[in-house]
Amino acid sequence: MAQVYSVNAVGYVNKTIPKSTAPGALVTYAILANPLNGTNNNISTILPVVPDGTSVFKFSNGTFENPETYFAGWDPGTATLNPGEGFFIVLDNATAPNPTTVTFVGEVPQGTLVNPIANGYSLRSSIVPQSGQLQSTLGLVPAPDSSVFTFDVTRQLYNDPFSYFGPTPADWDPAEPVIGVAEGFFILNPAASFNWTRQFSVN
Repeated sequence: MAQVYSVNAVGYVNKTIPKSTAPGALVTYAILANPLNGTNNNISTILPVVPDGTSVFKFSNGTFENPETYFAGWDPGTATLNPGEGFFIVLDNATAPNPTTVTFVGEVPQGTLVNPIANGYSLRSSIVPQSGQLQSTLGLVPAPDSSVFTFDVTRQLYNDPFSYFGPTPADWDPAEPVIGVAEGFFILNPAASFNWTRQFSVN
């Protein structure tokens, strides 16, 4: 669940992650996304304090980057978490509370917002703190034969893929995916790279 509070386009988003209840589970995975612009989008600015033992993995160019790990600070502390990018957060079940609340603070992105969708797999999110159907509400129109993969934190499994045949929101199978605030998702784009562009204003 997420809560969004915004005054003059500045606010915060709380994202709650329930701990995995799978027998013997040592960690809990979730796909999150930073929905707000900080003073900079360095990981230490966006997630200044998380439970010790937490790791963050970004995905780019078809592979996962080296992780960032938190023990009283991020190591190596060089990653950026920009709005529009998804990332895996991995909580250590021995040290993280149940549930764990991750708080994002910053400014709501506004204006003409461009979110690049690469050919192949990419880990993306809405560039603004808004939830809803991916095409109808959030404005992403994939190429035909694209697939979207969301992650079920409770089951610690990917949901069955959402397949898109285009060009309308009715052309999703089994249904148009719904994306929550501060949630990321994988998209498999079989076509050339393109921009997911939105015009957004809170005024």
